[in-house]
Amino acid sequence: MNFLSSFLIPFPAGLVGGWIVGLIFHEGGHWLAAALVSFQAREVIIGTGPTLVSQRIGETHLQWRRWPVSGLVLTYPIPDFHRGRYGLYLMGGLLGNIVFITLLIWTAMAAPDRSALEAAAVGAITSQIAFVLGQLIPKQATIAGVKVENDGLQLWRLARGRISWPQANQKAFDAMRRRYRAPQAPEQPLTRASMRILFHLSRVDRWADERVRRETHAAFLRELDRGDLQQDEELLVLDVLITDGLLFADPELRPRLDEWSQQACARAPDSKNLRWTRGGVLVELGRFSEARILLDDILIGDADEMNARFGSLFLARAEAAGGNVEKARRIANQLYVWARFNPCDPAIKALIERTRAEISRGRDVTGKNGEIMSGRNPVAPIADPAARAASHSTGAAPKGGFAALTPELDVSSLDESLWFWRDLLGFEIAYDRPAARFAYLQRGPLQVMLCERNGRWETGGMERPFGRGVNFQMTVESLAPILAALEKAGWPLFEKPSEAWYRVGDREEGQREFLVQDPDGYLLRFAENLGERAPTQTP
Repeated sequence: MNFLSSFLIPFPAGLVGGWIVGLIFHEGGHWLAAALVSFQAREVIIGTGPTLVSQRIGETHLQWRRWPVSGLVLTYPIPDFHRGRYGLYLMGGLLGNIVFITLLIWTAMAAPDRSALEAAAVGAITSQIAFVLGQLIPKQATIAGVKVENDGLQLWRLARGRISWPQANQKAFDAMRRRYRAPQAPEQPLTRASMRILFHLSRVDRWADERVRRETHAAFLRELDRGDLQQDEELLVLDVLITDGLLFADPELRPRLDEWSQQACARAPDSKNLRWTRGGVLVELGRFSEARILLDDILIGDADEMNARFGSLFLARAEAAGGNVEKARRIANQLYVWARFNPCDPAIKALIERTRAEISRGRDVTGKNGEIMSGRNPVAPIADPAARAASHSTGAAPKGGFAALTPELDVSSLDESLWFWRDLLGFEIAYDRPAARFAYLQRGPLQVMLCERNGRWETGGMERPFGRGVNFQMTVESLAPILAALEKAGWPLFEKPSEAWYRVGDREEGQREFLVQDPDGYLLRFAENLGERAPTQTP
């Protein structure tokens, strides 16, 4: 019993307790060392698994998780990377463990009855030796969902000169700040607040993750409340908050958009970025005439300016509200093509597609709840095949009668496909059945049917590009009008125009042809007849 109470219980208790307390000393050592070398800790995490306790001290987020077996300290970007200071930050954790071991030895030696205490101390010291060795052996691990290098691996890389802080994001941040300064204004130094803003702007997951987005907004609001931002940084933060409020319809931000945009424009009236977001706010307020005046000089072709695209989106809405539907459609269609063939965040792409549908010319538009909108009157989609076939129709049979062979293409969005086939390829709607999401198109002798996917007659998986292994050749009098429309819209070709001659019996038939894919990927080949000639080669 004496052996049980003096060793078997104290020693394992010391192992477990020592590991947990040593973990706190280790991560606390990193945190303290970061402060001593002027690094900003953004997260101090003890344990893995679900978060049990969470607290913010300044801009440092402290977390205690369910299983205290490992920990992590993360810093904000470092403006002036220095190997010595970074090495001290890395050694801070190990120095914390050494301090803890020293306290254990001193406590055990100072106790009057040292038998049980010594056993507990030996267990705790053993755990610390294992902990330190585990940190010194270079390796990678995943802690709290973050893939990290342990202290030993980072110290090894630092000693070999293979660790540094990336400067690319800082250069991009400098370029962003420059947009909110007068051309002759001097460069501003990077501050601790600059590094915090840079970190939050670099979090690309904020576009798709509402939780991360709200964390970013809260951090930016705290920066504004402190009142110590440089002017270009303050304007940048305001512009980001306004943009997110417009893009995501954030109910917490929207009440302050007008105030923020007026404040920002008053401080930098020549900033294009701020004018674009101000125009978006005016559209949201229903002040369309003011918005058109402010946004009308935006150049759609400036592919380097994301904010120009964003402002153009609100310009399209303002033009539609003012009755200039054709201009609104043109802007919206250009934005749609840009978003389709360029890297674009899904949230922005969705907003472009929604706006494009809203300003369509009285055609079917998808409503908020997925219903079909024909003009102002909602038309519920029909599920029954027989009812779809017998549903209300407009138009008439194609001129010259029905072709003997007419392909029917299942499409993802009838509105998108109609814009492409009608506005770019020059087809016309002979007749349609709006509730069935069906349209019969004609261009001279060419005929094609489009039907929005409903699950019927699908013989296999439908993944873009649709229609794999087939191309639809269509002969037209001239390729020029179609090519001009595609080029104006920015729609890419699958294969550029070329001259082709095909052996037909004892003659060769010639055509000038190009290939293009429709919005769903169906491959279309347009040809212009070049006549016939004698074979150039003998078989």
